[in-house]
Amino acid sequence: MNKLKTDGALGIDSQSPELRGFLEAAHRRPLPVVDLQMARGTARLLSSVAIVLVALSIPRCLFAQVPGAVGNEPASAVADLQTMCGDDDSQQRVAVPAELTPFVPPGATAVEWHRADLNLDGRPDYLLVIEHHCDERTLRLVVRQTDGALTLAAESDHLITCRSCGGMYGGYAGAILGRGSFTIQQETGSAAAGLGEKVTFVWSKKSKTWFVSAAEYSEHSSSGSYRGKDSEAIGLGIQEYSSHLQTIGG
Repeated sequence: MNKLKTDGALGIDSQSPELRGFLEAAHRRPLPVVDLQMARGTARLLSSVAIVLVALSIPRCLFAQVPGAVGNEPASAVADLQTMCGDDDSQQRVAVPAELTPFVPPGATAVEWHRADLNLDGRPDYLLVIEHHCDERTLRLVVRQTDGALTLAAESDHLITCRSCGGMYGGYAGAILGRGSFTIQQETGSAAAGLGEKVTFVWSKKSKTWFVSAAEYSEHSSSGSYRGKDSEAIGLGIQEYSSHLQTIGG
């Protein structure tokens, strides 16, 4: 009499015809390819979704780092700074945020403003340019305090050329802002003769004001042209620096 042989895992007779047939069929059955393909497809889909979510989050991160960006509000506004205007009624102007309105004095017109972190404290400040009598210009730097209120930190009427001083080149065309810095670039005159300058101011945490970090100037006439750096201007505070071009204070 043969000894009964059993499957150790199942506890049944592994020599029975029924079990042998079942095991042989199981060995011959192909792997579930369809299920494997579905699993791979699902993994690829989840991976793609993750990539899309990351990509969608990048612009938001970048937007949050843009100087002056606050929700959907604009970060700046610049009027036509070069076209001549005959009187106050034809004055070019821009609307300013409500919190900036007190810094536009009576009789003056706002022609440019930018929102940015000008003093590197993580709070949005303002660079404001106002115009008097459709001509002379004053630069105002308005910073935000810890309680959220705005205060005038510095101003200069010796920095930006007047509207009527631009000549064929138009003069001042607007400021360029960065975190803790801003640049004023302007050019006056005609093809026969003219002057130009580009001055960058940076914030000093130690002195709590803005100083000239770079200053370039150019000059051209019928006898030739010249470009150079104004080394004497480096280190001057915003209220000490005077433009080489004609301004309200020039």
